[in-house]
Amino acid sequence: MILALVVVMVGCETPQVNDDEPNDNTTPNESLTPPETPEDSEVDVDKEQDECAVDSDCRYYGGYYGCMTPEYFAIKNAPCHEGTGPCPTQDLPEEVITCTCENKECVEHEPEQEVPAEAASSVVEANNLFGFDMYAELKDDPSFAGENIFFSPHSISFALGMTQEGALGETAEEMRSVLYLPEDATTRRAEFKEIYDRINAEGKEFELHTANAIWPEQTFDIKQEFADVVKNYYGGESTPMDYKNDPEGSRVEINDWVEEQTNNKIVDLIPAGYIDTLTKLVLTNAIYFKANWFKQFEEEATEEADFYKDDGSTVTAELMHDVDYFNYYETGDVQMAELLYNGTEVSMLVILPKENNIEAVEESLGWETLKGWREEMESKRLDLYLPKFTFETKKDLNRYLIELGMSMAFSGSAEFEDIGVPPEGPLYISNVIHQAFIAVDENGTEAAAATAVIMKAMAAGPVELPDPIEFKADHPFLFIIQERESGNILFMGRIMDPTA
Repeated sequence: MILALVVVMVGCETPQVNDDEPNDNTTPNESLTPPETPEDSEVDVDKEQDECAVDSDCRYYGGYYGCMTPEYFAIKNAPCHEGTGPCPTQDLPEEVITCTCENKECVEHEPEQEVPAEAASSVVEANNLFGFDMYAELKDDPSFAGENIFFSPHSISFALGMTQEGALGETAEEMRSVLYLPEDATTRRAEFKEIYDRINAEGKEFELHTANAIWPEQTFDIKQEFADVVKNYYGGESTPMDYKNDPEGSRVEINDWVEEQTNNKIVDLIPAGYIDTLTKLVLTNAIYFKANWFKQFEEEATEEADFYKDDGSTVTAELMHDVDYFNYYETGDVQMAELLYNGTEVSMLVILPKENNIEAVEESLGWETLKGWREEMESKRLDLYLPKFTFETKKDLNRYLIELGMSMAFSGSAEFEDIGVPPEGPLYISNVIHQAFIAVDENGTEAAAATAVIMKAMAAGPVELPDPIEFKADHPFLFIIQERESGNILFMGRIMDPTA
């Protein structure tokens, strides 16, 4: 979810620009003026070097390239430092030239604006296919008519992925089919581990982490092989619980773990009454994401405006605004813009119907279509509006999973013998609960989600700068938060009313 890339390039050739066009590569202080040219003033090279610190950026401002710090615009022609970013020029009206710092001089290169190639990961592919299937179930639910949707395919896939490791026979076949998971255990587990390790890697310019855990009843003889698989490939530690004597205290303890893992954004995931004396195992996943936009929106540019709902009514929303270069794709019916976050490893895709007809887009959009659109994105200058929004959702997913074909796991015929067999009778899934939160503003995005799979025994259940392309999200749209290189969908949803 970001905007435009920045460049580290002082001393690039000065392009000619049209001063009447909006220029968003300026410093926050609009009263500052460009520095004098070397012909008009003497330049202290040492001073330039001092002012062009490593935490500054080479930016285009008022017809000049110069070194910009957060406080001021420094002297033109200061030596550059290592780094890259976009450099709008007149030579390629609809492109972005990349400038790199080589021997303290700015060198221009042809742009490499393609979306990063996807990693060959069948679990990533499975997650994304399942995500669109689940979205289709949610949007067709009458309880979501006209309502915002938000969930994490990643969280649901990981929680149920752990669960299916203990499934056998038809139960395992159904779960892997609905989740699109590889049948080969070695491949499947290695890829889940790679995703888990990558998301939790340190040194990122944003917060992104996920956690798994299993919570068996303390007297339940859970199979060690199952516990080892969950720990070694999903990072899930096992904590024994006293469901027989203290089901409510156990519920609170699990919810507290979820709350801690999601920075207090997912509260009371498992409702009262869902844990009882027949509960034998709970499996949980939590994911948390917080990042600033690569280029943040200016708060002064945010304005109240009408947001046109799909039923023809309007609400007053706060629309953020920026004119800049974004990765962009359009068809006859849809616009799609990519907003980058700090670090550029994660982004938000905003999928905006050209007409106020989100239902038609929802019916036609799937992972294969989106994958093709991602490959066709190009850097374009957009006049972009995006509403601020904050909301959360919570659902018991049983019905949706059964409708997708995972019925056996919820029945008295479920086969989870590779987890263990309680003396009361075979295990089955009683509930799959999912809760998600998102907040989007001028600074960036905070999102969190958690999933709980509750298992019980003995029950049955169910340059010259081009004119910007207007991208005005003032009516319902879809959005996806993805890992850019792999395409792994972390969160997805739709906005029907940003004020709800």
